[in-house]
Amino acid sequence: MPIVLTAALFLNSCKKDVPGCTNILSDNYNSSATVDDGSCYKYGCIDVESENYNISATIDDGSCIFPYEKFMGAYNCQETYTSSTCGSGTDQYSVVITKGAGNRDIIISGLGGGFGPIECKILGTSNFYNTETDYIQSPVGYFDVYIQNASYSNGVIIMNYQAFDFEYSNNCSMLEASVQMTKQ
Repeated sequence: MPIVLTAALFLNSCKKDVPGCTNILSDNYNSSATVDDGSCYKYGCIDVESENYNISATIDDGSCIFPYEKFMGAYNCQETYTSSTCGSGTDQYSVVITKGAGNRDIIISGLGGGFGPIECKILGTSNFYNTETDYIQSPVGYFDVYIQNASYSNGVIIMNYQAFDFEYSNNCSMLEASVQMTKQ
């Protein structure tokens, strides 16, 4: 019996370690590896501001999808507005949304038929608000525009906003509007 035990110990001590990635979830997993050598990696989106951030990824594969991308483009708008000084009505016009300074920033040009540019910050994946409201130029003067709420779904933005006439240069000192923006 002692001879068999000695032979088994001798054979086990002759095995060589095989270095490699031993993490089965890694893209370079090596099923033959017996010792993890720290070489494991996982491809994916590594930007935390993207909608498809992969916490397990260690190498960026260029697949990141940023919130601003779905908003960008031209939109046809149908607006309903009310004002204590101007009455109420409807309006149709177009706007263009472009990328702002960061991955969660967009710029709306043409809101209300002429307000803009309006810088907005994206919240989550489908809502946004404007970051600056002072002195936005329109065809009839300068206004303070405040986006109360805005949401995006399947190419359509539903938004409510208020506009205040800073110069009191026309009869509409305050306007409240609801607009549906459909991507062209």
